Amino acid sequence: MDLDEAALVAARERLGTKTLKDTVNVALRIASGRDPEGRDIDAALDVLASFQFEDRDEAWR
Repeated sequence: MDLDEAALVAARERLGTKTLKDTVNVALRIASGRDPEGRDIDAALDVLASFQFEDRDEAWR
């Protein structure tokens, strides 16, 4: 695999990773819409979107 070494160094510095594997995995998670820790942001937003909030007028009573 031919990698851009300057981009790899910059990514390692920005992401705080030490190995090539960690750098690539974190970058892939970010690019795929997941956070660097591997939690699925879309799944969390789906849960939030499905929550039935009370009417705002009722919430203040």
